[in-house]
Parts: sequence; C-alpha cells; structure tokens
Amino acid sequence: MQGGTGAFTFRDGATISGSNVKRFHNLIIDGTNVTHTADNMHITGDLTVNDGKNLTFSGARTVYFDGTTTQIVTLNGTGSVAFDSMIVSSGAAVRLPQAADSQFTAESLTNNGALQQTKSGVSGAVPFLTIKNNSGNPIYQGMDVDVGSATLDMTASVAGNTSACTNPNGGNYRDRCFRLHVTAAASSASVTLYTTAVEDDITNDAFFQYSNGSWINRAACGDPVNSGGSCTATVDLTAGDNYFLIGDATSGPTPVVLVAFTATRTGADVLVRWRTATEIDFAGFYVQRSAQEDGPYVRVSPFVPAQGQAVVGSDYRWLDRGATPEQARFYRLEAVDLDGSVAFHGPISVQSAAQAPAGRLTVLFLPITRRP
Repeated sequence: MQGGTGAFTFRDGATISGSNVKRFHNLIIDGTNVTHTADNMHITGDLTVNDGKNLTFSGARTVYFDGTTTQIVTLNGTGSVAFDSMIVSSGAAVRLPQAADSQFTAESLTNNGALQQTKSGVSGAVPFLTIKNNSGNPIYQGMDVDVGSATLDMTASVAGNTSACTNPNGGNYRDRCFRLHVTAAASSASVTLYTTAVEDDITNDAFFQYSNGSWINRAACGDPVNSGGSCTATVDLTAGDNYFLIGDATSGPTPVVLVAFTATRTGADVLVRWRTATEIDFAGFYVQRSAQEDGPYVRVSPFVPAQGQAVVGSDYRWLDRGATPEQARFYRLEAVDLDGSVAFHGPISVQSAAQAPAGRLTVLFLPITRRP
C-alpha cells in the first residue's frame, strides 16, 4: 500500500492489514476501532484522529514517522492512538498535541529525529513529551517545566538518541538536544531534562543553558555515571527559544556540532562535504586547505552561510577547483559563531589523483580546536 502525497481515510471498524508495508502520507482516522494488524506502517505526512475515533495496533507492529517536513499529530476531541512500537526516523520531526498526555500511548518509542509538543495557557509544573504505555507507565520523557504562577504558551522540542547530538571528539554531552520556546520571559523557572541510559555517554554530568553566545553550567546533575538520570536546574527563560543540554562539566558543549566531514577526489578537483547535527547562534564556515597536515592553512572558499537550526543541522558541499591533482591535500573547516569566535574541525586528507581514483573518500569524525 502506497500513500503518495495524498490522504487515506479509514472509517468505523476498518482493519489495516496485508503483507505489504503500509506507506501513508496524510493518514486520517475517522472511525472507531480502526486496527493495524500486519507488518509495519510508515507515515510521511500528518496523522489526524477525529473526535471519538481511535487507532490501535494489534501485536508487535512498528510505525515509522519519516517525513521531510514537520509532521503534525492531531487528536480532535477524545480521539486516541495506541501504538505498539513508534520510531521517529533520523531527519524527521513529529509534533504532538497537548492531548497526547492522555490520548496517545506506545509500548516503546525511539526518537532518532525530533519530537515536539505544544501546550497553551499552562502554568505551574508542566510535563512535555511524557509518553506512556497502555498500563500508564512512562516509556519516554522529554522535559518538565515549572514556571510558577506565570501563564504561558510553550513548545518543547527534543532531538537525539543517535548521532544527532554527538560531539565529534567523543562526546561531551548526552545524545539529546533540548529546545523550549516560550511566549514570555519567566524568571526562576525549574527545568528538568530527561535522557535514556543509552544516550548517557558522559561523566561529570551538569545542566547547561545556552546564553549570550556560550553554554553556561547551571547545576550539577548528581546522577551515577551513564545512568541516564534526569537533571534539574533553576533558570531564567527568555521570550522565544531557550536551549539546554546535559553536558560534561569539565568540557562544555559547542554551538555547532559536526557529525561528518569528507573529501572526494574527482579528477583534478576535490569535493569537500560536511554535515552538522545542531547549529546555535552560528554564522557559517570557511574551507581551508594546506599541502601539509600541520599547515599552514589558507582559506580557499568564500564564506558559506549557516543553513541549519538548533535541533536539525544541514548538509554542505564545496568544490575545490584549485587542488593540484599531483599532490595530496589537507582540509579543515573554520566554523564562525555569531559572536565572532572560531572553532576548527579537522584536518582531513585527500590523496593525489594517482594514489586515489575518483570517488575515494576520507571520512573522519574529528577533534575540535577552538579559539575566542
């Protein structure tokens, strides 16, 4: 079953079955007891469950959200969803409604992309992205926010669970990124961040908040090493986006996270490509080149403006037409923040044309050197 770019609507008592993978773009549930009974389901668009209607999974079935734009889950009235296994694919972003707290369940959830939830007119202690199973036990938690007596509209976004937040030098923060958008400033808010034990690959855990161009250590977490325990701090929230991480207190996070950096010899030219996972208050890049690994390096590209976002990075490429094919070359990236500070990623090398036929790659996950 293929969904294309249109919408499928299922009505009362419908059974979604068959041996083929179920692929939908926009999926609309307009019936009671709509049941998915066979194989896996892929949704690339939005999921809407109308008032009084419900979608359930029978047996060990997995739903994949793998769209290329933000996918909206809408639960109108008392509409509800009960998944077995749910996976948010890398590069996908799924926004859950406020009603997901009580009308959206899953027996397991893997977030390899970004999960979002918006809540309007809330005050006091507010949980975000707490997904429960059919027994009412949390199987996934995003963050909790307590703004006291203030009444705000808030959107929480959590990305991670794979390389989305992994530092190339081995990682100095847990593999999860947090963003909280609020409609008005709130002072002395209590924010609790959650991760899984699998995402917890650091020691000396501390709560970091991004402020004025740098990551600030707000509080120690105090949890056992690699336990995936929660971390709480009292912070001031600014109107707009606020960013948080659980990082290593001895080595704070950086505004841009590079997850891949490659150089490909194509005849006389070299194609340089790189990918970011997160970009916060980041300006852009220069590509630098040298004949020797230890330099000197010179800029060989024009300024490459930043294209990514805080929880979703971007892919970049630049073709070096000035590379001498008879010689090996070394490349590094000069990453420039909005405050003017600079970090260097690399170097990586590409062999001479005689040594490396077209298409051969050098792919490295790299250390970062940084200067103000």
